[in-house]
Amino acid sequence: MRFPRFSPAAALLVGGLLLSTNALAGSHKAWYIDDIHGHFEYGDLSAGNTKLTIPNSACGRRWELPSYYRWVGHYADTLFSADLYSTVEIWVPKAGCPHENEIVFQTQAGQVFTPVEGTHYLELYSNYGSKWIGADGKHLSCLPGCVPLGGWKYKANAHSWGNVEALLLDIRQALPGGDARRIDAMLAEAEQRLPALIEQIGGRIQERRRTDLDGFERTIADLEDAAGRSLQLSRKHLLDCRGNVATRSSHEAYVDCSQALDALERADALFGLAESEWSDL
Repeated sequence: MRFPRFSPAAALLVGGLLLSTNALAGSHKAWYIDDIHGHFEYGDLSAGNTKLTIPNSACGRRWELPSYYRWVGHYADTLFSADLYSTVEIWVPKAGCPHENEIVFQTQAGQVFTPVEGTHYLELYSNYGSKWIGADGKHLSCLPGCVPLGGWKYKANAHSWGNVEALLLDIRQALPGGDARRIDAMLAEAEQRLPALIEQIGGRIQERRRTDLDGFERTIADLEDAAGRSLQLSRKHLLDCRGNVATRSSHEAYVDCSQALDALERADALFGLAESEWSDL
């Protein structure tokens, strides 16, 4: 079996992208110190590195049975970590909420976890779902003026999405050093299928937005916008991959096609999160 050889920079880049993509699926953060890039402020919550817009009526978010948490320092270093396996809540500092001036991380029963000195953010790992909660600690349901969407999905044709994802995975596995004609054929097919997928998803977003989700609208629209940007980024990296294949820059092509796949998977996770927000409204 042959394995591709990478420059150290390429290996670090690909590894970082894979980590960030996987992190979105199960990683959730609560910010205790403004981050150095200005993306997050005290009290912000995020899925991976995507900021969650807090609905007007929400005071926090409840995570079902997260397996693990850690207090994280300035350099993304773990200051302290522990297993959880207990439903927990993060209450945000907000007027009219139980904790108006501070962010509070606690179990559903009320046991509070105090951040370690030097903490920049808390990171939770959970794949069992989470929901916004109001001042009374109950899940927010469909607000006045909200119309339930039922089983509506962004990926009306999941087969189309799966075809593009499988193509990008096959291309990445074939690079570098694979059969050039096969790689060219797969790239040509991906260059046709991915724009069609982006157009299809864009139509689904516009269709969804005909239904006003009231207090959740901005929250969900922000997730849709972030997912749409990830799709466009996937397309850009695919074109870069094609260019590097043409110039026989095989290692760079591998990195670009890896980025294209990662961006597509990140979009998938964001759409899944948006669906989960209104699935029981």
